[in-house]
Amino acid sequence: WIGSSDQAAEGTFVDPDGQALNYTNWEPGEPNDSGIGEDCTMMYWSGRWNDAQCTDVRSYVCEMQ
Repeated sequence: WIGSSDQAAEGTFVDPDGQALNYTNWEPGEPNDSGIGEDCTMMYWSGRWNDAQCTDVRSYVCEMQ
């Protein structure tokens, strides 16, 4: 999971702070909201993004400070 979602407004992905994304790397055809409620953004091993259900159990990336 990379933190962005469109839970507040369908089709408008924002970062965890609610700011508009200034970079995207969607897999071709994504985000497609396939299924029910694909509101969170995950990253494939290729680095491309996919929208998926927020309740899906996936690996994640942490921010390092």
